[in-house]
Amino acid sequence: MRKQQITWLPIVLLAVCAGETLWVLISTHEPAYRRKSLSFWIAGYIGENTNSSDKKADEALKAIGTNAIPSLLRILRAHDSSVDLAIIALLQRQDLIKLKHVPAAQRSYAAIRAMEALRNQPDAILPPLIQCLQDPLPQTRENAAHALGNLALFGVNVRSAIPVLTQSCSDTNALVKSWSIWALRHIDPQQGAHSIVESEVAKKAGSSNRVSSSVQLKPSF
Repeated sequence: MRKQQITWLPIVLLAVCAGETLWVLISTHEPAYRRKSLSFWIAGYIGENTNSSDKKADEALKAIGTNAIPSLLRILRAHDSSVDLAIIALLQRQDLIKLKHVPAAQRSYAAIRAMEALRNQPDAILPPLIQCLQDPLPQTRENAAHALGNLALFGVNVRSAIPVLTQSCSDTNALVKSWSIWALRHIDPQQGAHSIVESEVAKKAGSSNRVSSSVQLKPSF
């Protein structure tokens, strides 16, 4: 077993190095501020020195402006695959190299915070966020709903997102559904309450259909 791990370790290390190289190449194509990439600055939103790093990140986002949106959307759509997590877990069991992995969920949170910093540009950030609500990846839909709710908390008019958020309240993913209802409650409390009722009705109807799927029902007159 020990020999097997040693045999595979160089291959795993090579794969990780290739991934890191790709990440560096992507980062170099991001917009920059003071010769440092967008990813560098938004990492401040998940840093330890929160107050200082937040201010620096906000300053960088204001300077970069809407040019940051394509890169932020890419980060919002990022996710850790099962293969990625398996490789990381394997590397954390060895002592040859120290790997500092920032989970996709944390990077996505940083991107959400960055969207908040661009809240004075609603016409630029709302359409892509609304589009993300229909992304095939549940994590992306969840992040989009979270971001839209946060923007509403900052007083941004995000009512254009209500139709799609209302649909998302019936999403098959529980987290997407929860964040969509949460966002609607901050955008439009009345619509949010209505969506909660509809979601519960649909849930009970689905449960009833599963129980009675083998029963032939007839309409009553």
